[in-house]
Amino acid sequence: MRKIAIAVGTWGLLLLGGRALGAEPSPTQANLQAAHQRDLDAHARYQAFALAADREGYPGAAALFRAAARSEQIRAEQHAAALRRLGGSVTTAAAVVGTVRDTPFNLRAMLSHESAERFGSYPRAVRQARREGLAEAALGFTLAHAVERELVALYQDAVGRLDALRTPGEPFHVCRTCGHVARGARPPETCPVSLSPAEAFERVP
Repeated sequence: MRKIAIAVGTWGLLLLGGRALGAEPSPTQANLQAAHQRDLDAHARYQAFALAADREGYPGAAALFRAAARSEQIRAEQHAAALRRLGGSVTTAAAVVGTVRDTPFNLRAMLSHESAERFGSYPRAVRQARREGLAEAALGFTLAHAVERELVALYQDAVGRLDALRTPGEPFHVCRTCGHVARGARPPETCPVSLSPAEAFERVP
């Protein structure tokens, strides 16, 4: 993890130095566009899940949904910025929220979606970027994959203790650099993904 995180400080510089791309979008550009839209959809979906959890008396779940939504928003912005630096144009469609049901169902749906990204979408995107010789894009997808790995662990924990989510529980903090979500009264001194300092974290109400 440390070796990956050290490189995040030069991510933007590496992207600026990426190979020149023609007018036709490359597969990696398409992957960045897809990841951008996918995360925007997830951001809207998790906000809707948070509202439902508040109504149903699951403040702990609502807090997790809001933290997840903020993480998705940060990563959507990162993917868009990476695409622009590779010479691509970002298209943003209206977010698709999808099905919103009761909180236990919504938690399982979130876990399923994030697991699919962790084990499918991001690893494929990393491999494709490497095939194209785009090390900077591969790094970006690798960092996003690391964030997803930690999120999946939080979601698995939440699914296994639904009754505990009827209380507020500990707050969440989200790293504005990479979207990493940390649970606790205070943010970590250093983000385990981006190595950003505690000041880079924002508390999610």
